[in-house]
Amino acid sequence: MSYNRFLELLLRKKSGALSVDEQEELNEFLKDNPGYYELSGIVNQMYNTPLNEIQEVDKAYIRKRWDSLRKRTKEITGELGSDLKVVSKRSRLKYYLITAASIAAAFLLVFSFLGQQKVSSKDVVVATKMGSKTNMKLPDGSTVWLNAGSKISYGEDFGKTTRDVQLSGEAYFDVAHDSEHPFIVHTDHFKIKVLGTAFNVKAYAADMQSEATLVRGLIELSINNEDSRKILLKPNEKFVLKNAESTQEKTLTVTELKPEIRITGLQQPFKDSVAVETQWVNDCLAFRDYKLRDIAIMVSRWYGVSVEIEDQKLEEKEFSGLFKDESVEQVMQALKLAGGFNYTIDKNKITIVP
Repeated sequence: MSYNRFLELLLRKKSGALSVDEQEELNEFLKDNPGYYELSGIVNQMYNTPLNEIQEVDKAYIRKRWDSLRKRTKEITGELGSDLKVVSKRSRLKYYLITAASIAAAFLLVFSFLGQQKVSSKDVVVATKMGSKTNMKLPDGSTVWLNAGSKISYGEDFGKTTRDVQLSGEAYFDVAHDSEHPFIVHTDHFKIKVLGTAFNVKAYAADMQSEATLVRGLIELSINNEDSRKILLKPNEKFVLKNAESTQEKTLTVTELKPEIRITGLQQPFKDSVAVETQWVNDCLAFRDYKLRDIAIMVSRWYGVSVEIEDQKLEEKEFSGLFKDESVEQVMQALKLAGGFNYTIDKNKITIVP
């Protein structure tokens, strides 16, 4: 395992984004390299340092110290060679301590930057960029899968007094049962309250509609700013909310506008019992009877590319598909054959034409 990989796993562990396989990878490495526990302790200490204390550190000094430590680390690693097992315990300890100091300096730099951005030290935030997904364990034992371009956050007291999370994007939740602490998911347009269940939430800020799909258990939904209305969802049901601004008619006044709400069944699976809505958890890009404009958004997030459609009629054409481990070129070629259109790929931009 490389030094960068080790540091990456430590950071993912502290943010709550470490998968089960990554945890095993980290445990095996620490078992074979016990000296690295020193580095792990430094990371824990720096991660838990309040931002207001770090802000008091002179950034010029930090950068100077960081550069000095990096140079010294290279000198020592050069002295030790690539095989640390044949050197003395004293040399190994010296190497570990210098590297630990390097990590400490790096954390000071990172956290001083975060302090400038006014990030709360009391919130844990996990985010994915376009083209990537991750899964994580929450402190209460619940498991969350986070789709591309999504973000989830929760307070440091999560599981002790409340189990509230804030979601932007798409996530699949497998919630650990706790009758004393309801699990609540907050989105921009609605919130979901559960005790223990499995469900999917799709609530991207840029989308015209949001969805909640129940796999098992029971969930209660409430629309933001509508305290009186509660909606109970049963297994294999989907809640769909269209934003008021996306369904606005010129004859309506602002006070008359209300979001459009539908309760539907799940889309029929393609070849197994997994609903289309949750196939992404199995690393499958799936859609059934989706308009090409919606598929373009999915492809954009899935592969981290830009997709433009230069024909309005093409946007309305519907497609169904299930893709696993295919490249973006393979997906686009399949759509082209089914839809009779052409496309070009220029770096990270895909343009669809008649």
